[in-house]
Amino acid sequence: GLSPALGAFLAGMLLGGSPFATQIRADVTPLRTLLITLFFSSVGMLADPTWMGRNWFAVLSLVVAVIAGKSLVIWPILRLFRKPHAAAVATGICLAQVGEFSFVLLAVARGKAISEEIFLLLISSTIVTLFLTPFLVAASMRVGGAVVMGMKMIGWQLKSLSSSDTKEPPHDQVVVIGFGPAGQAVGYAMHDQSRPVTVIDLSPHLTAMAKRLGFHAHLGDATSREVLEHVHISLATVVVVTLPDPNASRQVIHQVRQLAPSARLIVRARYHVYRWELELAGAHCVIDEEQQAGERMAGELLAELKTLDPDAVADGEGL
Repeated sequence: GLSPALGAFLAGMLLGGSPFATQIRADVTPLRTLLITLFFSSVGMLADPTWMGRNWFAVLSLVVAVIAGKSLVIWPILRLFRKPHAAAVATGICLAQVGEFSFVLLAVARGKAISEEIFLLLISSTIVTLFLTPFLVAASMRVGGAVVMGMKMIGWQLKSLSSSDTKEPPHDQVVVIGFGPAGQAVGYAMHDQSRPVTVIDLSPHLTAMAKRLGFHAHLGDATSREVLEHVHISLATVVVVTLPDPNASRQVIHQVRQLAPSARLIVRARYHVYRWELELAGAHCVIDEEQQAGERMAGELLAELKTLDPDAVADGEGL
């Protein structure tokens, strides 16, 4: 019984709380860009520049009221979450524009709940706040700092917040991409370390296993830039790529080198022929499975021969 717009909105909220949310966002990015273009084109067709010019004072007054009102509402809400005054004010300014969903509501209410004049006033004010958003975002931290300085000048006692009061993304994290047998071995090695570990994998079963081990786990395709940005890959000090597919590994390496140029990359090469390709792609350390297997088999061979003929093996150990 819901409208298509409201139904889609609620469906998005439900999907946003699912384990697949990160990958879904990455998959719909190309489609989202197209739909946003069509959406704002249709919004622009609702505007009446002539009407806006004649009623500029009413539009400007409503814009100021919206920006100031939303900022004053968001500021104390973020203070309840122990955010500093400057960050709370800046966030309020960044979110002060009228949301895009308001266009849907206004279109439904047009001619029913609101008159044509009110509709044009609200549409015009919404469009102006959207145009102002980039400038508001750019100035938000300066305005937040100015508000804090003003509060100090009038003697308002500001309660200092320790860094433990705010939840920040994990710094100096180790990111393990792929949590199969190789990734699990890395995870077990890191289990007793104090450094935070983030796991990315496309398997719900493996991400659930990583969470049970106490790691941050995300369901997604690490070749997607959106997925890497979502896990704050820029804060990683070491990225371990255990993917068996060399093409996927190369894509991950390119993305990581762009988003986290200072991170060290340890990459798995399933076959010896791909080792140099991965190194040329930007990996700092490539674990060659065939070479590692060969060295291990050679060691086992010498151990077996030593049990059969110790003297013969001893004579050949220096070769």
